[in-house]
Amino acid sequence: MLLLQIQSNNPIKEITIYDITGKLLKTCQPNESRNQFETDFYFTNGAYLAKITLENGDVVSKKLIY
Repeated sequence: MLLLQIQSNNPIKEITIYDITGKLLKTCQPNESRNQFETDFYFTNGAYLAKITLENGDVVSKKLIY
């Protein structure tokens, strides 16, 4: 198991993790409005997509390779 850590200049509203086929695997919503977030990453080796929605409405997508 790994720890997924995300940092941003703006507070993070929501993080969604998808597999390579586009299937939604996990949705995380921080308990507080913060610029960083940590969660367990317990998926098998492979490629994933993280969609990070910020409080200001911006959406950032990042590729995760594990």
